[in-house]
Amino acid sequence: MDTFKIIANALVITCDPNNRAGRYNLLLRDNRIVEISDQLDYFSSAHPDAAVIDASHKLVIPGFVNAHFHAESVLLRARTDSLHCSLWNSDLRTIECIKGLLDPLNYDDVRNLYHMAYFSHLKSGTTCVGEFGLPFPEENFTHVLQAIERTEVKNVVALQNWDQLVKASDVKGGRLRFVVNIGKAEDFTVYSFENLIRAAKELNVPLIAHVAEQAAEVDSIKRSFQKSIVGVLQDYNVVSPENMFVHLNHLSGQETEALGEAGASAVLCARSAAFKRTGYPALRNLATQRIRLAVGTDWANVDMLEELKFLHQLHLLISGIPQFSSLQLLRMGTINGAHVLGLSSETGSIEVGKKADLTFYTLGDMRLPVISESPDSELLASYLINHLTRRDVSDVMIDGEFYIANGEVMTMAEEEIVQGFRATHDKFFQQDTVKTIPPMPAVLEKEVSRSSPKILPFTPVGRPSPLPEEGFESGFRVTEKSPTVFELKPDNINMQPPPEPPPQREESPPKP
Repeated sequence: MDTFKIIANALVITCDPNNRAGRYNLLLRDNRIVEISDQLDYFSSAHPDAAVIDASHKLVIPGFVNAHFHAESVLLRARTDSLHCSLWNSDLRTIECIKGLLDPLNYDDVRNLYHMAYFSHLKSGTTCVGEFGLPFPEENFTHVLQAIERTEVKNVVALQNWDQLVKASDVKGGRLRFVVNIGKAEDFTVYSFENLIRAAKELNVPLIAHVAEQAAEVDSIKRSFQKSIVGVLQDYNVVSPENMFVHLNHLSGQETEALGEAGASAVLCARSAAFKRTGYPALRNLATQRIRLAVGTDWANVDMLEELKFLHQLHLLISGIPQFSSLQLLRMGTINGAHVLGLSSETGSIEVGKKADLTFYTLGDMRLPVISESPDSELLASYLINHLTRRDVSDVMIDGEFYIANGEVMTMAEEEIVQGFRATHDKFFQQDTVKTIPPMPAVLEKEVSRSSPKILPFTPVGRPSPLPEEGFESGFRVTEKSPTVFELKPDNINMQPPPEPPPQREESPPKP
């Protein structure tokens, strides 16, 4: 039997081809959006038994799509914060942590890490992630997939070795999809390219390539192949709309032109690039080409909105960087990411027929500016980028079900998630405990005591706590009235997408 829900009176940014925005009602049947209307009475009369969710004080957007992310960074950032990324592979303490995660005996730690990383994504409003993890052996890789599925976040996982390729060939259905990593620039050989491309074809999945993240990688490719990384990829017919290209920090105008002519897509990780000190995406060239731009947080961050804010402000810091509109940035963090991951037919926008993957922001905080009574898509997107944060995410829906409600995880105790990750963190970093400070000599302690200011106790002033009968409103309320109707015009954000990449097929061919 079909189950209907009505999300009523919400301020909505659809990120659909027409970029609709305003006060809308969404009709959901089971896990999909079946109708969008500004007439609530129409839905109520047609579906009197539907559950009605009053979102009149909410902004609803498509769930964020983080197109590129390394889950291990949630743990390893304690090691990498102070190091240039070129030193990570030679830092003994970082190497030891990675070896520990790859050890099949530490499967509990792998599970704890992925629970923390992906439930944190959910609480930050992200419903789909492109995971670029470690080269786990098959046993640990199985625990990775199970942990991701436990969080309900949709995922496209990069396969890093033959163990993972074999495992992926056995996975059917569910929220997990796959891509094949072409490997590190310093390891590129004709043999490795040919074998990985063949494996991807046999699995019927796309390829993913880290492209020109560091200047040293660009130089290494030129020395080995006497041409650029894009030129090498072109030789193997890898430069195409269905494959993924990440970072692109050190590309020439000629290389970006080649990507544009092929209708390729690029994943930008600008904030992470600043953190790693690798430069920043080649936006001056990328923005002039017919290249679909998506966004990933990459390293040590799960907050997509923070990533979009960074891109929004980058032109203020670096002369000549193109300025993106708020709506362009929101599309880069939602529907464009879904295109890159091959999931645009299912998620990334609020459209009839798509899965109901939605992020709700509460607008009730008195510190927030007042929103216009007739907002268009650019105004609402600007409000999101400039005034809201992940702290304002109140609810997150995947496939029509709430997995975050009133800011809390619904499917697992948050205390259990945090305690599990804390245990793993302490286990891996126990040698980094803070050294004990030696006691102060008695004479000096007496001198300090004499000269120290006296601290007065804090006394709260103001209205006492409300009586129980006063109560507080929280979450959603049952609706009783129809919304105001606003006529919206399609919005052209001057960002025409290239042709749709062919969708991924779910069936798996024989093992490689």
